[in-house]
Amino acid sequence: MTTFWQHFEKFVKRLLEKQYPDYIITIQPTLTSGMRPDFVLESPEKTGVIDAKEKQNLTKSDLNNMLDYMYELAADFGKIYVSSYTKISKKIRDDASKSNIGIVRTDWTVRTYYSN
Repeated sequence: MTTFWQHFEKFVKRLLEKQYPDYIITIQPTLTSGMRPDFVLESPEKTGVIDAKEKQNLTKSDLNNMLDYMYELAADFGKIYVSSYTKISKKIRDDASKSNIGIVRTDWTVRTYYSN
């Protein structure tokens, strides 16, 4: 098993720090249900949930997990950050859109891992 996902999460954290400078970023908090989203972003006005997925295919299960996180935290937004090579089907894109889940494709590749 590779550790690329751990490096991808660090990469996403740096992106979040730049994109959400006014938010407190909590890394992998354990929710009341026992679930652990990758990041929770909090500001006085909004709460967001972010998951980082370094994988070949984004799945319905990934969306369902995000919906569960958002529900439990009463989050205002949810986003899934994916690597440059993650495949996302039209159905997954449509389901994410209907559920108000943003999918953010990053420029992260395995080469990014080796260049750090």
